[in-house]
Amino acid sequence: MGVSFRRIPVTAVGKDLYCDSSLITKKILELQGPNGPLHEHPAAAAFEKYGDWAFQTCLALIPEKLLSQEFVNDRKTIFHYAQLRPSSLGAFASILKTIEDDFLSSGYPYIGGRKEPSTADVHVGWAIRWICTRLGIENERGLSAESYPRTYAWFQSLPQSQPEALDADNSRETILRSDYSENSIQNQPNDPLQTLVNKQVNVESSE
Repeated sequence: MGVSFRRIPVTAVGKDLYCDSSLITKKILELQGPNGPLHEHPAAAAFEKYGDWAFQTCLALIPEKLLSQEFVNDRKTIFHYAQLRPSSLGAFASILKTIEDDFLSSGYPYIGGRKEPSTADVHVGWAIRWICTRLGIENERGLSAESYPRTYAWFQSLPQSQPEALDADNSRETILRSDYSENSIQNQPNDPLQTLVNKQVNVESSE
């Protein structure tokens, strides 16, 4: 398919591939229509940045036993991985407090005083749920559901998908046999890259 970047997710709608979470969310909202189950939050972009920042801030909470020795040895020239954990725990406590006291302060179950989840909950919830449950932070003193009951109730109430495992070859053939979902491709008139329609480009990470 020509997609080699290691990051996920990648979503196919017809023959069009979307490799950016923001574009994927935008496309899903477009497909479901204005009466769909997920509503756009007016500050969705800000909450998306907050979720990404929370994830990046807490990467040092990944147990060292889950990391390859090659990775640990490589980072030793910059820092000792284990020494980052205390400060990362402190940073995550601050994140949980913001969600508990600010995002969910209205008494309603979802961000911004809403009765149903919106894109704001999607953008923040995935990171917080992953950190708390997959990294075992829920068992840390002062970071459990007892300390942040609204926050834990919030991310535990968000739907969890059970995706079907797809065969790579069959998926590729299905995508290639499909029609394009986008009717046309438009260029922004003030695009600083001056990319032309139908011109092949390479997209790479800056990390």
